[in-house]
Amino acid sequence: MRAKARMGEMPLPCRPRAPLDVESHIQASDGRFLSTSFLEDEASFRTRLLTLSESQFAVLSLAARGYLNKQIAWFCGISEATVKTHSAEAVRRLELRSRTEAAVKLAIFLERHHVTNFRELFCRRSS
Repeated sequence: MRAKARMGEMPLPCRPRAPLDVESHIQASDGRFLSTSFLEDEASFRTRLLTLSESQFAVLSLAARGYLNKQIAWFCGISEATVKTHSAEAVRRLELRSRTEAAVKLAIFLERHHVTNFRELFCRRSS
């Protein structure tokens, strides 16, 4: 049972989860790691990723770290409904089926390329 946060405080539980270590934790039944085949076409994923707005990228990257919608809303200073809207639009632009799929693919991509924020991704666009 979760404790309620007081007005203006971070929603509980507020401990951020450790970054996903996808390479060592998600293993397919055939012994291969999912991340080796999960992003088969990284170039097209990166292109679709660059279509996201900075807000959509922020919401999706926080979701990839395991934060709840309420926590994401608090961090970004937006409503939960806006978080859901940004998530849905990001999933649509990335041409994926669910927020979970988008979060996992984003986590794999960010881990592989050591990208920590949207500006880094945008700056690496030309290289």
